[in-house]
Amino acid sequence: MNEKNLILIAGIGVVLAVVFTMFFYAMNAGTLEIQEMAMIAIVFIIVLAALWLIKDKMGDIRKGLPTKDERERGLSQKAGYYAWMASIWSAIGTMWIGIFLEEEFGFPPIKANYVVAAVVLVSGLVFFLAYFWFRRRGE
Repeated sequence: MNEKNLILIAGIGVVLAVVFTMFFYAMNAGTLEIQEMAMIAIVFIIVLAALWLIKDKMGDIRKGLPTKDERERGLSQKAGYYAWMASIWSAIGTMWIGIFLEEEFGFPPIKANYVVAAVVLVSGLVFFLAYFWFRRRGE
């Protein structure tokens, strides 16, 4: 087996391990609250994105195409730049919204873990969307 096939097999193994772990977590958790359901939904979205990437790479390997060329590196860098900008502005925006809600409507302050979660989710979503958008457009 070559290195590309081993990486794909490892990726599939990680995806299966995450799916089984989340399944057993959900089965043994009892009644799930909204935060726990949201966490499980986020994990499954990430798993589905990983499965799509693995399927795409497997198709490239079967066709004999390189898994990463200059175009793919450029797309990743460009999408990474957009994700980086989105992470900065989502951190600033989350804090501004938290301050506004706290001062104007009397909401409790936003906890730091929610800010971190928002930054990670927004930057990851922007990266995937930008990467797929640039790839479709052929940039």
